[in-house]
Amino acid sequence: MKKIVFLCAVALFVSGCHFARKTPDSDEMFTKAAALKRLSSTVESAVQYGDVPPQMQNAELLALATEHNPKLLDGFAPYTLKAKNSNKHSSVLMCDPEGKHALIEDSGCTGQVDVQHWQQPTLPPCEFTLQLENVCD
Repeated sequence: MKKIVFLCAVALFVSGCHFARKTPDSDEMFTKAAALKRLSSTVESAVQYGDVPPQMQNAELLALATEHNPKLLDGFAPYTLKAKNSNKHSSVLMCDPEGKHALIEDSGCTGQVDVQHWQQPTLPPCEFTLQLENVCD
């Protein structure tokens, strides 16, 4: 009887682990956050001082901002990157490889990484949450 109870407990534990959300590795996320900070600062500089059209977003904005140093994008495979341009400010969002969940979000106008979504109990959708007019002004 004890064996049956033990085996049931192990089966429940294993099945629970299988369905639990896989949390991102802390060391990897902190490394990505530092790289994202450099990238978001570069995008902010391009938006602030370059001739970037207000409607330019995402891959097009990232490519323009990093044309002088494309290696800034190298460490983000296989993650999904998005870039936002709003009123001469910008932010960059790193999401999971499937592009479903936000992991890290950073405006280029602050000195620290703004939002570490990966530390939340439930990962939010891959959408910008920062209001740049509040964060940057």
